[in-house]
Amino acid sequence: MRDQAPLDQVKRALAGFMVLPNDQQLLARRSIVARRNIAHPAVADIEAVDNGEAQRTRALNYTSTHWRMYLGANSQISGMASCRLGIRRRLDNRFEGKSDDSPRALELHNRRKNALHAILDGNSAIRVEHWGATDDSRPHEYVELLLSAATPAVFEYAIVPGVTWLGLKLAEKAFDTGVSEAIKSLVARLITKQETKQILDFMIQLPDGTRITVDPPDRSATIEIHFADGSLQSVEYLRAGDQGRV
Repeated sequence: MRDQAPLDQVKRALAGFMVLPNDQQLLARRSIVARRNIAHPAVADIEAVDNGEAQRTRALNYTSTHWRMYLGANSQISGMASCRLGIRRRLDNRFEGKSDDSPRALELHNRRKNALHAILDGNSAIRVEHWGATDDSRPHEYVELLLSAATPAVFEYAIVPGVTWLGLKLAEKAFDTGVSEAIKSLVARLITKQETKQILDFMIQLPDGTRITVDPPDRSATIEIHFADGSLQSVEYLRAGDQGRV
């Protein structure tokens, strides 16, 4: 697959996917396509997005704009097997002069726990193989979970700043669309928890060694991708304009 032309890679990766409209509109490739422009077969859906009557918009609020994609049972998503997710809790207790074993630290630990369960409990697309110290009764600054992706699944998430950029960079390295969607879904949901100050920074490490780190909006607001081949891509997603969001 890596030896194919980029267009052939995209067509092959998308062949097993169906794009599902949301609220009578479909957000794809920075465009809105009306329900009437979407054909029924999965491949035809993708072609309709490519060739449909797309209208560019800049007035969308990402908190209410969602992307939804169906991943068929025969789709390949092996790149998400044994994915590691590391999350740091908020460290407000230190700025308040309180220790890392104080009730305040435990409160922040439990805030992260609740955020992770809200994202992952009942998630049909991403399975938790191991929760690590997430549910420990003692506070931990950093916890690591072991995740895997499941098919069939529906990936649905808010379009937050940086997610489109992330998908483009993964596509440049020929990551399967299923892997890309799983990562984008997870990152989008975690960034919303950063915004509400439930977690601090987080890291996703894929089996091939690729590592994605995301700092929260109240810090550097940066997404970094450390690819397995040693290359690095990064973006300050709140300043990136069209490169950082749809």
